[in-house]
Amino acid sequence: RKVMDFVKSDHHSTKIPVSSGEMMNYLPTDKFSIPVDSSTVVENGTVELDFAGQIPERMEWNIKKGAVLKSKLMILDLLAHNNWNRPVYFAITVGNDHYMNLEDYFQLEGLAYRVTPIKRENKEGTGWINVEKMYDNLVNKFQWGNMEKEGVYMGEQVQRMSTNYRSNFARLAKLLSEEGDTLRAIKTLDRCMEIMPPNKIQVDYFSVYLADAYYKAGGTEKANDLMRILINKYTSEIEWYIKQEDNIAVKLGDEVKRSLQYLRNIKYFLNRNVDLVRSTRGNGLAEAEEIVQSILEFETANGNGIDRFLNKIEKASKRSRR
Repeated sequence: RKVMDFVKSDHHSTKIPVSSGEMMNYLPTDKFSIPVDSSTVVENGTVELDFAGQIPERMEWNIKKGAVLKSKLMILDLLAHNNWNRPVYFAITVGNDHYMNLEDYFQLEGLAYRVTPIKRENKEGTGWINVEKMYDNLVNKFQWGNMEKEGVYMGEQVQRMSTNYRSNFARLAKLLSEEGDTLRAIKTLDRCMEIMPPNKIQVDYFSVYLADAYYKAGGTEKANDLMRILINKYTSEIEWYIKQEDNIAVKLGDEVKRSLQYLRNIKYFLNRNVDLVRSTRGNGLAEAEEIVQSILEFETANGNGIDRFLNKIEKASKRSRR
């Protein structure tokens, strides 16, 4: 709060001169802290009672150096004066540069991160997942706008945003499986596929995390189906790219390299999960092995064509640099 009062002051001592001769406000520090009233954050649900013993006296963090625009000042001012009376959320679709380095205090509850006073290390994605809240929101409460219905137009923006939604379903399902709750993990993934079916919302590389979560939850057949769609997508793209005439092909180099990398990553996930299914003696092993074999057969059948295409792109690139 003292820092924000400093910034809002009109006193000349709170400003510095810039090259234009004007006086500009500045932040006197990159270190911030907010007092935490433990009774308030427990009573209003910011922190669940089970975690009351982890509540610190102060929430402390640093911000990255550089210009702080008004939008970010607004966030700092809100945090400084909110006194934990109302919840503060960041949408998952907001760019990381707007998070003000608060990620370690984020609690993921669905499609938004709630700011809490408890600091946690999050090794797999932004925000610590509140499993019960997130499951209830994603699977039971949220209304998804009839994306799965015929006649509902799914524009490019919605298609792109759906990647964020699918990623969060996959994160939740993976965590549920790690906790041994594979039934709810499968239900989470099924709900995702129900509201965003591949025939309406195209799958992309990031959908591999849904398949990975299915494998880990024991839903091997459903994982295999999704992997097959992904592989067909990228193999057919590559086959089309490498057949193009030179004047078109030279413009497609990055696309081919990207699709090849995606296919390699899919193969990695497949091999890892085939080993998992084999070790647990789960259903769908033979089909999973067939899918891996289909990638190997594609690589064998198209390897020479891909190499010729990449060499062609490399030569064209060298000519353009002369």
